[in-house]
Amino acid sequence: MKTLFITMFGGADWIEYYDALEEMGGACHIVYLCFIAFLQLSLLNIVTSFFVEQAMKISIPPVLQLAEERIDEERQYAKELHRLFEELDKNQNGFIEREELDHMVSHGTITSYLRFLDIDPTWSKEHLLNVFDEVAEQQPGQGEERVTIKAIVERIMAARGFARSTEINDLVVMLRQVQILQQQMMNDIGRMGRNDDDIPGSTDDYSMGRQDS
Repeated sequence: MKTLFITMFGGADWIEYYDALEEMGGACHIVYLCFIAFLQLSLLNIVTSFFVEQAMKISIPPVLQLAEERIDEERQYAKELHRLFEELDKNQNGFIEREELDHMVSHGTITSYLRFLDIDPTWSKEHLLNVFDEVAEQQPGQGEERVTIKAIVERIMAARGFARSTEINDLVVMLRQVQILQQQMMNDIGRMGRNDDDIPGSTDDYSMGRQDS
């Protein structure tokens, strides 16, 4: 044990003990050699893993820097998308018309770029025009057939990400449709109620007739 301890902590050169064990014969010197090999490899792995771990910690940028880089990346994507819309703006007036967007979707001009932004092309083909209509509703006075390029770019950029914002947008569209259907039903019920009031010989008249009889 003393010999192993001295060898382990560098108190003596291990080759001296190896030569002594080899002269004794048997397999002791082989076992000792395996012990030295195991010790050196284990120590090497521990030291190496420690320095690698420290190097990785140093190489990882802080959270604030990562957030700033992500924001810069998002801005760059938005600029490229804005430039794409400007190139296809026939009137060069800063607006994108529904017809122009429909042309971009049908020819794959916009869906290909949105795929690069992690937005499903199938979703883009089915719902981009709905997104256009939503933006048009939020911009009164601009008309239903055109919106500002800035507004549509912001709306599209909000649809990207790993949380599958496209699915959330689908849910919003469905809720809007349900609200519209509910409003139509309420309007129909209101009209039916007014029509009943206008019909001569209503229920009140019928009740009075029964009392007279």
